[in-house]
Amino acid sequence: MKRRTLSLVLVLSLIIGLFCVTTVYAASTTAKGNANPATVGEASFKIELTASEATLKAGDEFTVEAKVVDITNAKGLLSVDIPLSFDKAKFELVSYTAKFPAVWGNYGKSFGWEASAATEGFLWLRSVYDGEDFTKGAKADGDISFTLNFKVLETASAGTATIEALNSDSRLFVAAAEATTGKVLYGDGAKLALAIRGDGVVGDVNGDGGIDSLDAAAILQYDAGLKDLDSKQQAAADVNGDGYADALDSARILQYDAGIISKF
Repeated sequence: MKRRTLSLVLVLSLIIGLFCVTTVYAASTTAKGNANPATVGEASFKIELTASEATLKAGDEFTVEAKVVDITNAKGLLSVDIPLSFDKAKFELVSYTAKFPAVWGNYGKSFGWEASAATEGFLWLRSVYDGEDFTKGAKADGDISFTLNFKVLETASAGTATIEALNSDSRLFVAAAEATTGKVLYGDGAKLALAIRGDGVVGDVNGDGGIDSLDAAAILQYDAGLKDLDSKQQAAADVNGDGYADALDSARILQYDAGIISKF
């Protein structure tokens, strides 16, 4: 009876939480959420997103890790819910796996609403403790995480694409259940911005088959407003994958040309 009663508390708490507004989030290749306590209350944890690659091309496969970090609640977490959205015009979700905290033993379970991933670019990830001892809360960074395997669609156009640990729909947010009590806790999500390059070779801005100071100069001219680059050239110029073609990319190309780095 104790287990069933507390499970009902968890379910009701999470349902109630779905009607709250979301927190704001940050954007980067490795991203953590930014707190916005005024919207849903003080954040008790954050989601960190990390991509295996920052710059991609059509057909590439890559991995994104969604990790629970910065848990401030002393009791820890018994479950985590992460609404994950991605650009369905550029990415296909191939598979995902979950990692559970050691304290949960063999009682960790994971659920994902995968049907919507293919049609809407949305997946709700959930990890939950399904044992009898509700004091076994996850407390350490990475105790709860998901590894998601994506593929860039062959039809993906060049540009920047996003993967978010919060849906843009303001009714959805990252949430968890507090160990022992089942109380709803709120978390901060995150947003990844990944660069999709076109048919050209990344770094070869002028299309002459080499990657050298001429390409670096072309980027600087573009950044200063002295030269135009088409979409394929901009994708080739964005060697650091931050979504921009600027002096930072020019510097990376010069390092490559000088043999200081061997890849972007």
